Amino acid sequence: MYFSTDKLYKLSKETLRGKKQEFVFEKLANWTKDSFVINVIYIEFEIDKKDNKPRLHLILESQKDYQKILSKSGYDKEIQSEISQKYQELLSIEDQNNIDQNKNTFVDKFLLNLGIKSNLNKKSFENIWVCYSVFLTVYANEISGELSKQKIAELIKKYKKDNIWEIHMNSFYITIFVEKENQIEINRINPIFEKLKEEYFYIVKEKDEFGLFKKEYINIGFDSKENFEKNYEGNWYYYYK
Repeated sequence: MYFSTDKLYKLSKETLRGKKQEFVFEKLANWTKDSFVINVIYIEFEIDKKDNKPRLHLILESQKDYQKILSKSGYDKEIQSEISQKYQELLSIEDQNNIDQNKNTFVDKFLLNLGIKSNLNKKSFENIWVCYSVFLTVYANEISGELSKQKIAELIKKYKKDNIWEIHMNSFYITIFVEKENQIEINRINPIFEKLKEEYFYIVKEKDEFGLFKKEYINIGFDSKENFEKNYEGNWYYYYK
């Protein structure tokens, strides 16, 4: 996972704002969506600092997309292989087009632009390792930090009644703290909290530049003041540690 200060995150946002990627990457992103119903926002060719080997880093839109590339033991190797092979195929086609026009091949230009002093060569683009990150997870956390504190405070004040001790909101999650453990179940089925979820969603959407955040992504959980004081010494640091 990468964070909102990372280059990849910023480049992903630029792509969502309309900036074009390299043609080969655009074609690969479209093919991945058509083949696996996976939304790819951005693709980066990288050099792994640990072993100096190249890899293809796909930035997926949501956790739902990420789940599709997993198997029981990690990344789905078949999907990785197919993406890698398609990348090689697209490179070959683009290279041939450039050769026909007496231009440097895509790979030659790419290596030149990278300016990497290593044993990297055209063979390095074959059977390339494919890895993934999720854009929306980082994006949601960034939005969470930009929400109107006044609106959130007003929303909490509105619903902080009927034995509700605290309400905490953060990106995809709303935690309702009731007073006692035995009050959790009855509040869990209270329809008023679906209304809270909806109002929170509209506050979030005000900061959702790309229209990616959906109400279904927001989860509501319940806890109690009793549990907080008994098991976490009444300390939020211990609770969220």
